[in-house]
Formats: sequence, structure tokens, C-alpha cells
Amino acid sequence: MAAGDDEPIVNEENEERIQLSIRQSKIELKTYRRIIKHTQFVTWAVFSELGLAEYRSKDFWIIMMLLAIMWFVRLYLHYCSQWLFLQSISVPVTKFQLHAHTVELRYQASLLYTREELGMVVVGPLSLNAVMLLLVLIRWCCQLVYVSSLSFMSKMIIAMGVWTVLDPLAVFLVDVLLGRLAYSEENPVADAAKLYWLFFRTEQTGLPGVVITALLYTLIFIISFSVLYFYLLRLHKESWLLDALQRISGNENEFCIPLDMEISNQELSFVVKKAEQWRGLNGERRKVKIEYIFNIFMAKTQPAPPSPEMYCPAAESEGPSWSQDGKCCSHADLELV
Repeated sequence: MAAGDDEPIVNEENEERIQLSIRQSKIELKTYRRIIKHTQFVTWAVFSELGLAEYRSKDFWIIMMLLAIMWFVRLYLHYCSQWLFLQSISVPVTKFQLHAHTVELRYQASLLYTREELGMVVVGPLSLNAVMLLLVLIRWCCQLVYVSSLSFMSKMIIAMGVWTVLDPLAVFLVDVLLGRLAYSEENPVADAAKLYWLFFRTEQTGLPGVVITALLYTLIFIISFSVLYFYLLRLHKESWLLDALQRISGNENEFCIPLDMEISNQELSFVVKKAEQWRGLNGERRKVKIEYIFNIFMAKTQPAPPSPEMYCPAAESEGPSWSQDGKCCSHADLELV
């Protein structure tokens, strides 16, 4: 009610002007602008999860500890994968020494073919992406079996994802500080300079090596960022980021308000299966009864025949629930006896 006015704020005259979407349906963003907006949105989400502004909170120091631990995991996994690659192609390694900031991996580069040197450049970042994909797969499996993962695991995946994206840059900066861009028989050569010196020895010019290295690192960055983007958008915190993105960028016809007692078929199936698996101390079991109630609007219309994807798999004997457009038309009363 408005102050000093007996009429409701929402009446029949202005009810049609109220919309769920904040986006104008006539505005259509170009593809590259949509990519930029999604990238900015995910970048904001990463910094929000890191909690850099809340340095006094416990979550901030937990994520800082995880970032510090993942630095060593990233570093050693990067160079250990290179060492394994050299062992697989029977190239002798003259020195392999671990440090806190880098790893000294020395081998005779003249024994490698061009494709093998390409493998040395990409095997480190690709191994990190493989581990990141494995963590995302574990998180996805937890979501499928209705097991909520620990917040510690979610933060660990974010920390690993951040270092996976930044791995080529981190390795390049450390190599620059250590002077590994120049070719030397005594010191290892930087990953970013391997192809340059390979083409310089064979073609007398290192420009093709620079171009190929830039293209490879660009492709690796796209893959790493896509994996992190997928995790944040689809899995992290039960897809809250995807929900917020859809609420901001969705059109009016994409929104649907369910009935008060309406639940999805997936949730209904979970409740039914959980009730059927229940056993008492003396072997008691629960009987599940589902009743579908159609609203008045659907009773006055002639609904189209139901499609197979609109059936409830947990209650096929009770009859399906569908609507003319497949949205928000019925709800189920669940009774456990």
C-alpha cells in the first residue's frame, strides 16, 4: 500500500507493465560483445570468490593458503610432465632439480625433432588442464548423486583453475628473471624460447618459432579459461552464477513462475526414491502416493498430447503431468504413509 493512499501499488492498470526481466527484448548483443560480457562476469566471480577485499575473514586466508599450495602443485606438475615426456621419447635428462620457484630440467635439445619440441612446450599446460578436468568431473559426479561438496573443495578447484590459466605467464616471468631466454649449454632454455632457438638452428631465423609459440599459448589459454568458465557457470555453488546471469540477460518469455506447491520431476523422483529406500527398525516401509492436480486454466482448455520428456519417471503408474507449453501447469501432492 502506498503512503496516504488506499489503492494498492500493483493494480490492474499497471500490472501489465511489471516484468521479470530487466533486459529489453529488442536489444540483441553481438557475439563478440556477449563473449566480452561473459568473460567480465566470470572474472568478477573469480575475484569475488577469492575475497581479496575481506582480508580479515577466515575464507580469505584459506584461499591464500590454497593459492600458495597450488603454486607448488602447478610448478612441479608442469615440469614433471615434461620429464615424463622426455623419458617416453628416450631423451636423456642430464639434470632435474626442484626449487621453490622453478625446476632445473636440462637435456640435449638437439636430439629432439620439431614435433617433439612442440610437445615439450604444450605438455606442461595440458597436464594441468587434465588435472583440472578431473577435479571438475569429480565435482560434477558429486552433484549428480546429490552429494554437496565441501566448500574447501570448491575453493581448491578455483585456486587450481586460476593457476592453470596463469601457468604459461608464470613460467615465462620466472624464466625471464632467471635469464633463460638466451640459449646456453649450461642452463635450461625457457619454454617460450624453445621453438625460437629450434628454428634459429635449422632455418637461421627464429620468427616462425615465436609465431607458433604465441598461437599455442593462445589456444592453451582459451582451453584453460573455458574449463574454469564451465566450472564457475555450471557447477560452483550449485550454479548460482548461471542463475544470476540468466536473470540479468534473459528475455521475458524465458521466465516462468511455478505454483506454490510445484516441484520439478527431478526433485519429485529424488523424494520418491528416498522414501522407498527407507526402512524402520522392525522392517517398516513407507508407501508413496502421488496425486496430480491440474489448475483451472488447464481444465478449461484442451491440452496437447503429452510429449515423452514431460513424464515423471518416478510415478508412471499414477499418470503424467504436462502442460500446453511444457511449463508451470500442475503440481503434485506427495503423501508418505
